[in-house]
Amino acid sequence: MTKNLVAIFIILALGIGVLLGYYIGYDIGFETAVQTNNYNAQKPENNSPDSNSTVKFDEYDNNNYYGALILTGYLDVKTRVCNPGDMCERTVEYASFVFTESSSDAIYDFLGVNTGNSFVGDTAIGLGCYEKDKNRIFYENFADVDSVQGEIKGQDLAKLLASNKTNPVKLEMKREIYTSGRGAPDCYTHFRDFAVL
Repeated sequence: MTKNLVAIFIILALGIGVLLGYYIGYDIGFETAVQTNNYNAQKPENNSPDSNSTVKFDEYDNNNYYGALILTGYLDVKTRVCNPGDMCERTVEYASFVFTESSSDAIYDFLGVNTGNSFVGDTAIGLGCYEKDKNRIFYENFADVDSVQGEIKGQDLAKLLASNKTNPVKLEMKREIYTSGRGAPDCYTHFRDFAVL
């Protein structure tokens, strides 16, 4: 009986040790990853005078970015192929905004946290699906307050389509606080309320 109790005690102690080691290692690894963010994209200069329009960082929830942002850049549309077995519903023409200037350096932290996410790039923000036949960019965005479907059309779309590296435009966008997790539709974007200034 005593040998059984000793064996049970040793097994429990080892189990507790493994759990503690896992959680301590996980926390240290997470903190190290956050502090040594491996996002190495070169930041374009922040020359924008729009200092009141910034992406803010909510210190109460790590990596929770929200607010208004103005980026200077141009539209880039690429075909995003939906292969069998991929987590998508259809092949789309996905529109991104490649930027060279930002009203806030926080956007680079946001991009770093979201490295590997298919709706952002090194210096690009996904806008949604370019639907040429409907003359619009259609997007879906989730937030804690609501989920929205929106579109960029009319003069804003025309200005975006005419933009390029040598003819950039300023694009304002907003991001609501979003702390939940769910799958993203094909035309998802992290931002909303797009307006060409």
